[in-house]
Amino acid sequence: MKNIIIIDTESAYVNTISNMDDISVELMVVDHPRYIEGCEALAKGKIKNYFCRVYTYDDEFYDVTKCNYNLTLSDIEKYRNTQYKVERYLARASSDISLMQSQYYIALAYVINFFNTHKIDFVFHAYLEHGGTWDTLIMDVARSRNIPVYVSNISSSTLETTICTLNKYTNGKTFFMDLSDLHFSWSMDKYYGGLKSYTDGLFASKFKKFKDSYKELKDKITFLKQQIYETFFSFDKEYRKKSQRFIYAGIFYKREELVKKIYIKNLEKYYRELSVTPDLSQNYIYYPLHLEPEASIMARTPLNSQFYIIYELAKKLPKGWKVLVKEHPAQFTVYKEYKYYYRNIEFFRSFEMYKRLYNLDNVELVKLECPSSELIKNCKAVASIAGSSLLEAVNLDKPIIIFGKNCSFIEKLQDAFNIKSLNDIDVALSKIKNGFIPNYSDFTDVLNRYAFFTDFYTKEFYCKEKEIF
Repeated sequence: MKNIIIIDTESAYVNTISNMDDISVELMVVDHPRYIEGCEALAKGKIKNYFCRVYTYDDEFYDVTKCNYNLTLSDIEKYRNTQYKVERYLARASSDISLMQSQYYIALAYVINFFNTHKIDFVFHAYLEHGGTWDTLIMDVARSRNIPVYVSNISSSTLETTICTLNKYTNGKTFFMDLSDLHFSWSMDKYYGGLKSYTDGLFASKFKKFKDSYKELKDKITFLKQQIYETFFSFDKEYRKKSQRFIYAGIFYKREELVKKIYIKNLEKYYRELSVTPDLSQNYIYYPLHLEPEASIMARTPLNSQFYIIYELAKKLPKGWKVLVKEHPAQFTVYKEYKYYYRNIEFFRSFEMYKRLYNLDNVELVKLECPSSELIKNCKAVASIAGSSLLEAVNLDKPIIIFGKNCSFIEKLQDAFNIKSLNDIDVALSKIKNGFIPNYSDFTDVLNRYAFFTDFYTKEFYCKEKEIF
């Protein structure tokens, strides 16, 4: 019998666990109580304890994590790097460092105490490391005790398909697990088709954008009418009082949201003023910026400062070459769907960053309307931490310079330039300058050995998740 902790915010493995007799889940992290309460695995006693990710943003967090563990300064010092990752994650929703640190210390005591009082054989993360108290903290405490940690990592994703790897962390080492025994055979056609649909949607027609804005305004008016009725005309007095409190709190929230909206609009305007339509006949390295804040680069790779990467690339370029930098197309629009991105956006994107990029020698900011496909097609190489642009470059037989570590299966390609030191940048650029043409003949083998596919929306596996587990 294996005693495990499973971090399954998408609830993809709940049914799988119910049918496995050799697994006992000592702790399960889910997104919300409704995903776990009443499930067969809980009823069977297969899940001993569960913890909800939503608790990390509200008062219930403090009730759930109560314990009598004697947290020491040595504990805090031991997990200082973990604290940095968690604070960066919590900064998505808060700008109060004191509250963030308090939440981290409370969670640290809880997690250490849990490992002290439970025998855990391994930890399994079913989605993607975010840097939260609910995942990275658990994983890092396990690693410090040489308890194996397995992560179903996202290499790249579109509106239709997500490409994942299974990563193992054990004895201070991290590696992609070889899945060849499962005999997968994948085609990239659906992925590239989904990628085109995604990029086409981001650059929708002005008419479609107008329709979306009109619908958003119409929904807000309907919601406001409902709130006014419930607040002032409802027959239930107690309900009226609750609605009034909701309205008063909402006024302050809406004011904050409005300030953030203005900030983002001005930020986009500033970027557009600094960006240019580039000369695609020149020699250049293409660097597409990652969306931030985003889990794909926040916690799972040691180097995640995009400005620093571009700064070092620009310094080492051959004479007459450029780094063309393009902002992520969703950076100025993602807030419409995910409003929590509003809360502390200036922590992740600022006017100062764009100004400094603009002033860097050998760097050009590229207009948002310039298609990435054309930028990749005409470049000398694509540089990035991870993401779909690297896969597009491989598809066009372009050199790739990867600054991420254990983020994507394409790091396993023989002709990929995996940057582990500043000197590696010099080596890569020297080879590219001299006409290096990559041979990605091992791509299909690497894909089938290290990757598996899931559906972006349903999280349904294109293989049996029990085989992965």
